[in-house]
Amino acid sequence: EHASRSSRKICTIGIAPWGVIENRNDLIGRDVVAPYQTLLNPLSKLNVLNNLHSHFILVDDGTVGKYGAEVNLRRQLEKTINLQRIHARIGQGVPVVALIFEGGPNVILTILEYLKESPPVPVVVCEGTGRAADILAYVYKQTEEGGILPEGAECEIISTIRKTFNFSQPQALRLFHTLMKCMKNKELITVFHIVPDNHQ
Repeated sequence: EHASRSSRKICTIGIAPWGVIENRNDLIGRDVVAPYQTLLNPLSKLNVLNNLHSHFILVDDGTVGKYGAEVNLRRQLEKTINLQRIHARIGQGVPVVALIFEGGPNVILTILEYLKESPPVPVVVCEGTGRAADILAYVYKQTEEGGILPEGAECEIISTIRKTFNFSQPQALRLFHTLMKCMKNKELITVFHIVPDNHQ
């Protein structure tokens, strides 16, 4: 049984804006296999592709260094997948769940959109993967019933947002307010702590 489960390949599709990918020109070509460096240059404003994805859809709207081009395509793809019927007789669609693994500031805006959908899309946050996921997990754990934070937590969270995303105070404050809007639907968010596998 274990062998049959582990032999099934899981398809994980990363959807990213073309204009924010480090060394993106190395990826141009048809039927070309190109080595790709997944180590992030700390001095670069660009990002590398996450090597935990098996496939990528890169969205090009002509901008460079700007996120957001991928959001509409991702939502349309998710909606199309959701409309596919997995059981014809009962008309059940493919369930959609948002899996948050690391991510930049736009991920937090996307999460708010997921939670406001009708019906809402449940969100699983992978704590321990960095950046947006870790901030969201921390805010989730700190937020008490009614969306209240313990004294001093707000300043700490805003400071973390500033450092993590190299944001100004007004930018960090806006993102903080978006996080708190997400916490109004806390029951739709699950935090899963990723434990590094040291057995390999």
